[in-house]
Amino acid sequence: MTSLNQVTLLGYLGKDPEALKVTKQGSFVRLSLATTKKYQTAKQEFKEDIQWHTVYVNNHLGNAALEYLHKGSRVYVSGELRNQAWQNKETQARQFATGVYASEIIFLDGKPDKQSSKAA
Repeated sequence: MTSLNQVTLLGYLGKDPEALKVTKQGSFVRLSLATTKKYQTAKQEFKEDIQWHTVYVNNHLGNAALEYLHKGSRVYVSGELRNQAWQNKETQARQFATGVYASEIIFLDGKPDKQSSKAA
C-alpha cells in the first residue's frame, strides 16, 4: 500500500520572508503563513480561529518568495509535512516542530510595486 504526505494551504504571510541560507542554486527561505477558520458558537457568537504554519521554500521558489512576497501577501502553498526533533540544551527536554516543505507556491497578489513593498 502506498502512503501520501501532502498538505495544501491558502493564507496570508504574517511577516516578510526570511532568508535562512543563500547559495548559487537559490535561497532557503522560511515563511510564516496564517490560515483562518470562521465559525459560529452555540451562543450565536462569531469566532475566528487563526492557525500559524511554518513553510520552508528552497531554490528558485525561495528566490521568487524573497523577491515578490511580503507581509500580508496571499499565497497558495502545496507541499509535504516534515517533523524536526532536537534536544533543548538548557532543560535537556526533547522538542519537536512540524513544518511544511513547499513544492509549489502560487502568489495570489499581483507583482508588488517596489515602492509599496518597502513601505508595507
